[in-house]
Amino acid sequence: FYRHSLEVARHAFTHFQEEKVDLVINLGDTIDGKCQNIALHGGLPFPEGQDPGHYSLDHVMGAISLYNHGKVLHTYGNHCLY
Repeated sequence: FYRHSLEVARHAFTHFQEEKVDLVINLGDTIDGKCQNIALHGGLPFPEGQDPGHYSLDHVMGAISLYNHGKVLHTYGNHCLY
């Protein structure tokens, strides 16, 4: 269900930038903590030594970085804490 999440995030943060939104509040669930055990949930295992959580967060933060007009405030969601 989440295959297009990064594309949607990029679109949203590009829109926020274009519209010169002064403040964005990320309400959490930035990543799904279950990615740490991705192979147990139907995904392919990550290479040895590569942390799935950091990998996922780096990609989401890349999408968020398209916006630099104002501040982004982040909160934790329950999925971030699995």
